[in-house]
Amino acid sequence: MKGLSSNFDTIELDQAWSADVLVSCSGLDRDCAIGTHLPNADAWRAFLNAFLKDATLMPGYGLLKYSRAGEVCRVSFPLPSGECTVVCKRSRVLGLRRLWSRFRPSRERRNFDRGFALLRSGIDTALPLAVIERRGPRREAWLITEFLADVVDLDQIASRFLATLEPARRRSVKNALIEAAAGTILRFRAAGWYHRDFKASNVLVESWNVAAKRPRIFIVDTDGVRSRKPLDSWQPVVRLVASLRHHAALTRSDLARFLRGYIEQSGEPVAGWKQCFRRIDRESARYVRASLGRKSGKFDAFGGDHPA
Repeated sequence: MKGLSSNFDTIELDQAWSADVLVSCSGLDRDCAIGTHLPNADAWRAFLNAFLKDATLMPGYGLLKYSRAGEVCRVSFPLPSGECTVVCKRSRVLGLRRLWSRFRPSRERRNFDRGFALLRSGIDTALPLAVIERRGPRREAWLITEFLADVVDLDQIASRFLATLEPARRRSVKNALIEAAAGTILRFRAAGWYHRDFKASNVLVESWNVAAKRPRIFIVDTDGVRSRKPLDSWQPVVRLVASLRHHAALTRSDLARFLRGYIEQSGEPVAGWKQCFRRIDRESARYVRASLGRKSGKFDAFGGDHPA
């Protein structure tokens, strides 16, 4: 999506809030409920002031997540052609981090900018629509993005849905997911990005079981995305494999196919794939053991058959 073109307006809101809002966007290479006709600055101002006054009174309001560290909700978003759903996120800076946070952009601002950078790098993520900020003793911010309606995270696919498929269809779905996951990691790598927490629950998949379409992967948790390269370029692969080891529907043969596909797509020689397989298997198992020490019961052993 290097041809993505976006225009923004900066607007002042009530109670010392301000916002950068998306007013036009073109070049997105997929269908998007937001479309190309976005509200102008005045419409944005009315919507955001109402949201900040009391989000719970907004049409379509629904609380998706709430904790001391932040909240996520969804509301109906006014478009010239009607309404659609958007996701609104904010984080809370706790403890001593509050002081440090005054000297750097907010998490919401960083993810707003990062979202467009990822899209321009050919990596799918939810389209950022607005970032709302208020400076002061209690700094606050909200990030508003498009709502991705027809996606399922890879963890749910592996834990719940693969086992329900007929064997031939299951093999076809696995192959398509392997190709899509390998391609996404390589696009990160080619664009100079990496995701330090590339786990299955952070990988959202569209059209994962549609025979006429290839699955499309979206990354919506961008907190772990960095523009510097990791010390080990295989780290995202290890993290993904570790997060899938405990699913009975995935086998060691699937791991082998994934690694071979990843190496083939990277253009590197595949002759040494078995050595790579042993390394990734060993390092992902080590990651699992370390995770068990931090969060007891989160992971289990990787089951299944052995690669031929």
